[in-house]
Amino acid sequence: MVNMMMTMALAMVFGLSLGFSIGIVLHGHLLYSTLFSIILAGITGFILGIRLHVVASIEGLFSGIMAGMMGAMVVEMLTISEGAALLLISLLLLMGTTMFCIRHVLQETFSTFVQKYDYVLLVATCMLMLLTFWTFPFSSMENQPSSQHEENHHMIE
Repeated sequence: MVNMMMTMALAMVFGLSLGFSIGIVLHGHLLYSTLFSIILAGITGFILGIRLHVVASIEGLFSGIMAGMMGAMVVEMLTISEGAALLLISLLLLMGTTMFCIRHVLQETFSTFVQKYDYVLLVATCMLMLLTFWTFPFSSMENQPSSQHEENHHMIE
């Protein structure tokens, strides 16, 4: 049961991050961004769950589909800079969820190792999150206009 929850959480967070990133790349093309996000996130969720059982793979598939769709559609309603902020938040969430799932898998197999180096894993996770936050390209995302706002501006003129 715990492994099914980990599969669902990882598929959901990965699908959300994938939906945000594809939504940013294909901003202005809702159909294509949603379809690509659904397909890639669904395949990823299926692959994450296949190591456990068929039921877990189906759960991962549908969690990925739902998260990819939500990510692509939310970014389409926002500007690119706001979508980039959501992408950063989802990437930080993805890193945290992945590290906690890795810790749980290591706890099952190497319990003495995890007990000995538990704080090292926590510090490594925090450092990875800070590094991602520090290197995220905020300035390049702010200068790009939204395609929806450009269309509205041309309609007014």
